[in-house]
Amino acid sequence: MPSSQLMRDFNFSEEDLIYNRRGEISPRQAAEEKTDAQGCRRASGMFVLVVAAVIVLGIVTGWEILHGLSVPLGIFGAVALGAFALTYSKDVPRVAAARGAAKLTMDRERNQGVAYHALIVNGTYFRIPAAAYEHLTEGASYAVYYFPAQSKRILSIEPVEQV
Repeated sequence: MPSSQLMRDFNFSEEDLIYNRRGEISPRQAAEEKTDAQGCRRASGMFVLVVAAVIVLGIVTGWEILHGLSVPLGIFGAVALGAFALTYSKDVPRVAAARGAAKLTMDRERNQGVAYHALIVNGTYFRIPAAAYEHLTEGASYAVYYFPAQSKRILSIEPVEQV
């Protein structure tokens, strides 16, 4: 049973944990993912519209500057369109689990020098909130339930017997 502090740090409930233990996403987590996807869809859709409007306006008015920008605008538009399309995936997100002793560390972004906290369990690396770093115990065994394809976002976590 996870502590209520870990539940707050990682934003999950006991019901979420029950689903995650079975390798499933809970209805609440699914609704949260849907909201995130809708935000991404809106942002990328707006970007595609802006790129299309600039291209149409440039063609109509004969802007010479568009000749130099057409390739970068096309690339950005294609990337945004791809992000837009990916948010419509019908796949049910799979929940993975990592079990083992916790290794806590701090790292830095290579280019920006920004520090962040990390948890490593059984060779799987997770970025974690600073508050969670304070509530986890180095060397203790945990089961971490996460999305493997989405930056290994932790869905829930619980202490377990030594593995």
